[in-house]
Amino acid sequence: MFGTVLDKLDKWVGGSFLLASFFPFLIFLGANALMGQLLMPEAMKKVSATFGEFGPVSGIAVWLAAAAAIAYLTDPLVGKLMDILEGTWIPDRIAQWLSTDQTPRLRALENEEQEIGTSLDELDNYPKLLDREIEGAKAEGVATHEQAQPKLIDDAEKMLGKLALDMTAQRPVALDKVKQAAASLQAALKANCVVAAELRPEDPKTVEEQKARCARAEAMIELLNRLIAYTTAKLNDRRARVIYEQQLDFGSLATEGGENWIPLVAPTQFGNKVEAQASFVGSRFKFDFRFFWPIFQLVVAQGDQKTTDALTNAKQKLDFCVRILLYTIVFTAIWMAVIGIWRGDVAWLILVVGTVGAVLTLLWMETVDANYRSMSELIRGVVILKRFEVLKALHLQLPADWKSEQHLWASLNAQLMWGSQTPITYQHSDKP
Repeated sequence: MFGTVLDKLDKWVGGSFLLASFFPFLIFLGANALMGQLLMPEAMKKVSATFGEFGPVSGIAVWLAAAAAIAYLTDPLVGKLMDILEGTWIPDRIAQWLSTDQTPRLRALENEEQEIGTSLDELDNYPKLLDREIEGAKAEGVATHEQAQPKLIDDAEKMLGKLALDMTAQRPVALDKVKQAAASLQAALKANCVVAAELRPEDPKTVEEQKARCARAEAMIELLNRLIAYTTAKLNDRRARVIYEQQLDFGSLATEGGENWIPLVAPTQFGNKVEAQASFVGSRFKFDFRFFWPIFQLVVAQGDQKTTDALTNAKQKLDFCVRILLYTIVFTAIWMAVIGIWRGDVAWLILVVGTVGAVLTLLWMETVDANYRSMSELIRGVVILKRFEVLKALHLQLPADWKSEQHLWASLNAQLMWGSQTPITYQHSDKP
């Protein structure tokens, strides 16, 4: 019976509605039924008896049909919740306060990027400078023809060994620690001869021991060079990640002329991601993402079913999570009110329901944020890979280079969105 009803609904409203709207509402109804059975069993018996008059099969059909109708009618509420998550309906004063709260993360990312850039600038010349310093220290030690302070070699080896463990474990290695280890090694090289052929020990019995220290010193020099290369690679990787996080989490506004972009901070974390999506496309390709994205979807749907399915699945996941978030908020509010009005004997449950509801709300907000981030990455890939197909669908000549492409998109955006009379040359296929 349940499968038959689902098949009917699938034909009437589509699979997307079932996954993104109907099933979340069924979960909401089930949670309310369970809560009602626990706290108000007598009332639940009356409700069951009312629908039981139709018979078990008809009763289930009535329940499912009613749930489908309510889910369909409440769909617009989800769009409003999305607006709230983006910060659209937040009053200006509160929005300003929330934007200020979002700013520290942006500043932290910007500062980290600057610090990494400074470290990378230092590392550009550091290997050559270090080679000269190491050679100088080594020559100074060789001139002594003895190993007067072998403990310094042990200390340098211990310090470099800790950094080597971090490198083996793929953990970041701070440039300052590399410099400290380099200074320790230089001190050891200055105080000890580490070239076996130049050794003139007073005690011949220690020759083999001192030769072993020479080999260890050479190994440490090689290890230090590997640490510098590793630190550089790690910093470059981290810098790319920081920039990527900025691009995914924060938008930008174009200054006059559209060549420079300044950070834009929205009132909410979700709103920042939405703005980041639009500003990424706008800064790279010079067109308005919100206006052109429906066109992209139509073009993709005509010739690439796999990409269309991927976009549909990503949207369904996001819609499902947003609806569960909405129903969690509604569920919490309903049962806090019900307990407060009709179950004063268990008033302590208000605190329990409110706390659990708040925790679940925060968890679902994080889930919504993660799903939007995933969908945003997919959308960017679609725009990057499918933009020329859109130009072809609009019967436009494909640009020869990046600058020409940006100019073409800007002209097309001005014409279609703003009604500009910018001249655009068309290219039509010879085929009818």
